[in-house]
Amino acid sequence: MTDVLTLPMDDLDLAAVPARTKQHLALTVASDIGGPLSVPALVVRAAAPGPTLLAVAGVHGNEYEGMEAIRSVFASLDPAGMRGVFCAIPIANPLAYAARTRATPAVVD
Repeated sequence: MTDVLTLPMDDLDLAAVPARTKQHLALTVASDIGGPLSVPALVVRAAAPGPTLLAVAGVHGNEYEGMEAIRSVFASLDPAGMRGVFCAIPIANPLAYAARTRATPAVVD
């Protein structure tokens, strides 16, 4: 099982991610809707400096292709063979994803 680091979205600091690592994060984005709401984040940081790529999928909870593409790219990346940072949010709308619907359920939205 992979360790997941949980932190508030505002505390995400890609420069603080150790070089040559891959991390699974849970970014808390809200806490005022009956409990904390987090989105997953996948981060790969190379040893060499370079550009940062941010990829986001799962805005619509029932569009799975982008989510799977992000997971596949993350799994294939080797921090030793790249430059910069890859940061991805595979599920941007966890409420719609949990409901398996395009939009956030009306009871929440």
